[in-house]
Amino acid sequence: MTFRVEMYRGSYQDGSLEEYMLDVWTWRTLLDFAKKNGWSAQGTKPDPEQTSNPEYMKHFTSDYEPKDMALTKYFDGEDARQLAEALTNGLNRVHQGDIQAPKKSGTTFISDSMNREEVERMNRYYLDLIPEFAEYLQRGDFSFAWDD
Repeated sequence: MTFRVEMYRGSYQDGSLEEYMLDVWTWRTLLDFAKKNGWSAQGTKPDPEQTSNPEYMKHFTSDYEPKDMALTKYFDGEDARQLAEALTNGLNRVHQGDIQAPKKSGTTFISDSMNREEVERMNRYYLDLIPEFAEYLQRGDFSFAWDD
């Protein structure tokens, strides 16, 4: 496991696939940061393609903790837009000096399967990721799981 959260919407077949990845620390920190800035998490939903699979449903939880690809979760578009709004509001509050941002601890993230651009993005200061992540979130529903 590489400890990256992979988010995606669309499909390979029609060329509409959009992907976004965050390291797990950043994922968890941004969700917590958003909650502290007004996001009222609605909970995830089962992957629509898996709801008739009893084994999947037996293991599904509506939290935001990623699971492996066999247990992909679905992030509702309205919830995603509210997350984007809370992240943006929080970032503005940090820039205005109203609140302090959590400090990142830990080591640099790197994996053999990552190219240079991915390594740089995964290791950027997490607040710097908010504008592009919020833009991704604003586009609506997506699925997410551990990147494998």
